[in-house]
Amino acid sequence: NYLSLKDQEDYAFRLGYAELQKANYAKARASFSQLNRNSSKYRDASAYYLGYIDFREGNYDSALNTFDRLKSNPEYREEALFFLTQGHFIKNDLKKAITEGENYMRSYPNSKNVKEIYRILGNSYNREHDTNTSISYYEKYLQLEEKPLAQDMYMLGTSYYITGKYQKAIDALKYAASTNDKLGQAAYMELGQAYLKVNDSPNALMAFDAASRVNFDPAVS
Repeated sequence: NYLSLKDQEDYAFRLGYAELQKANYAKARASFSQLNRNSSKYRDASAYYLGYIDFREGNYDSALNTFDRLKSNPEYREEALFFLTQGHFIKNDLKKAITEGENYMRSYPNSKNVKEIYRILGNSYNREHDTNTSISYYEKYLQLEEKPLAQDMYMLGTSYYITGKYQKAIDALKYAASTNDKLGQAAYMELGQAYLKVNDSPNALMAFDAASRVNFDPAVS
């Protein structure tokens, strides 16, 4: 209470940021909400952190509304586009995820976040049935990621299969088949079909046998 109004703003912002770093989201939200209402100096900064808190807590609609406003602010555009891409992808709004992801790539092609953007775009284009574009982004993703997600490798493998690149399909599907779950079983099934395309019957037999021995998906078994 002894501080000037300017110093109170600075104090509230630093307090909110410190609480955020300690994952005390309720206390951080209180500080940033007050600044968002009353401070012209910290209005956009506090809005950004409120959007971040909403995102972390799964309040995606609120977070996306915030980041959609902030993407016109050069100071927050990169982070806003990144969260917009992730958020729309999480909500399965693939067309918007692609739009924001492409915007991100055009504006920040050398960002530290491009690996995740490549993955999201590869996954989204796959599910939108744009196979060649999906492959293009997934290949860029694999240039940067040593341990890709099994689901993405399954999608890449099936895309290679559709386009007739059977050996590449085998390499991707072998990686996806390493998981002991429904995805792994499906990957073994696809892997067997890819081996047949290259006339490798012994490996096809082993892949089909592996798919039949587990019962995560009875139809595949």
